[in-house]
Amino acid sequence: MQRFIKLEVDLDNELARRSYTSPLLSTTRVSPADPDEGDRQRRATVASQDEAAMMAMEIYPQNNWSSVDFSFSIMSMLALRFRLPHLDEEERRTFVTLLRRDVGMTFLWTPERWEQDYLIFVNQGVFTRVYAFSQTAEATARLTNEALGTLTDWLERGWFPRRRRRRSSQVVTPQAPPPAPEPPPGNPADSDKVKRIVQRLESGNLGKPENPGGADDPFTW
Repeated sequence: MQRFIKLEVDLDNELARRSYTSPLLSTTRVSPADPDEGDRQRRATVASQDEAAMMAMEIYPQNNWSSVDFSFSIMSMLALRFRLPHLDEEERRTFVTLLRRDVGMTFLWTPERWEQDYLIFVNQGVFTRVYAFSQTAEATARLTNEALGTLTDWLERGWFPRRRRRRSSQVVTPQAPPPAPEPPPGNPADSDKVKRIVQRLESGNLGKPENPGGADDPFTW
């Protein structure tokens, strides 16, 4: 990490060399399905299609949901857990915002940086690589774009519930256009004049020098 900060190494390529065969995770589940303010824990998992590999995220109400645990398990036998306690609000907001980019590298870590557990998300367009590090363990996996979007939305709802409610309340519902104005009613006298003209046309009574509708008829024969 120190070499990366000093621009001495391409961190993306360096990490990719370690994870050529990392599993692709695509199936997401969240628990509870309907979150409530009284929840003691919320959990989201994303697994491979055969569920042999899985990554889980857990957040807790203590400290305003500011802590998060990541665990990587394989074959339901072995799991590695990474804990990030007391993430400040700025770190969480920055993480959620950057994670929504189409491509790029995003870090999730505490103020102690690499001295404590941390994660790196590398969005490569077609999928995202996830790397987790602690002082004694490492884990990696790949996420589909759909799975990453689901996890990001879930984290945002848990970390910033008021922000999500405010965003929903600001959605503007399109209104139906006002009805077209009705045409003004016609003059009944004009309608009668037209009827008399049509009757004379049908009867063949044409060619008379006078106006059949009277002196005020606008149609001249």
